[in-house]
Amino acid sequence: MKDVREKIASLIIKIRALQPEFEQLSNLYRIKIREEESTSPSGPIYSGRYWRFVAYCDALVRIRILTERNFQYLETFGLLSMTRYLLELTVWMKLLEQDDRFGLLYNRMLLVDNQSYYQKLVDQLRREVAFLNSCDSLEKAKREALLKPSEPSLASQKLISSAWKAIEDEVDELAANKFSLYSDDAVTNGYSFQAYLVEKKAVPNAQEGLNEATAAIVEFDKNALSAIGEIRPKKWKWSDMSTKVGMAEEYEFIYAYTSRMLHATPISLTTDQKSLEEVEVYIMLRYCAVKMAEVFDVAQKQLNASTLH
Repeated sequence: MKDVREKIASLIIKIRALQPEFEQLSNLYRIKIREEESTSPSGPIYSGRYWRFVAYCDALVRIRILTERNFQYLETFGLLSMTRYLLELTVWMKLLEQDDRFGLLYNRMLLVDNQSYYQKLVDQLRREVAFLNSCDSLEKAKREALLKPSEPSLASQKLISSAWKAIEDEVDELAANKFSLYSDDAVTNGYSFQAYLVEKKAVPNAQEGLNEATAAIVEFDKNALSAIGEIRPKKWKWSDMSTKVGMAEEYEFIYAYTSRMLHATPISLTTDQKSLEEVEVYIMLRYCAVKMAEVFDVAQKQLNASTLH
């Protein structure tokens, strides 16, 4: 076991030592991106080459951040998530290496993800308005019931005040136990007024974001959708994309291995093993180190190739 621990410690040092290299290469990509932006008369937004540069730069920055934040202390969920993320990231880097049209696909998927975010935000905000108004209605109904003449035991001001506070606490507890973005604010502002603020301010802002995101997709499809027709999948499947870049076997193993503990499946709930054994930690760490080096090499090779043209 001591030998395994030493290997783990050595790998962590090796991984953390990659930070300056990733930072340096990402800076070179930023220069390349600015060059593309300045030399393209109509802008590089519909250039697969440009978006390949952007994707590689994004990947390098992401890995640098991950190495800064995830290797101070190792825990099972973090390491398994990192392993899976690097698998998917490597698939993307190799797809982009094969064909720069995947850069355009990368851009369109960014646009679609952005649209999806705003759509879900709008939907949630509308649910928030309905929920906050329902809390307000519940509170009012309970207060009205409290003041009915048929309940003389609460006639005194002191008893009414105490019961009034109990109703507020009851509704606040109900709101706190439901997923809500604004329940804490509603405790201070009142449920009706908070619903008004969300409806009149937050919803319009989110809807504006959704409209802009939708318009960006329409504009992209008008100008560039035909260029990615041959490579664009009907539905993105990591298994298919892994096969396309020759990573099918490791995809099958890594996904099955990580899913076993990352998802709340019966096997993950009932197993006695809640954490990785040291040997498993070493295996996952080694995989992470290999994938990081692979991403770096692909990005470096692509940058060198672009400099020659």
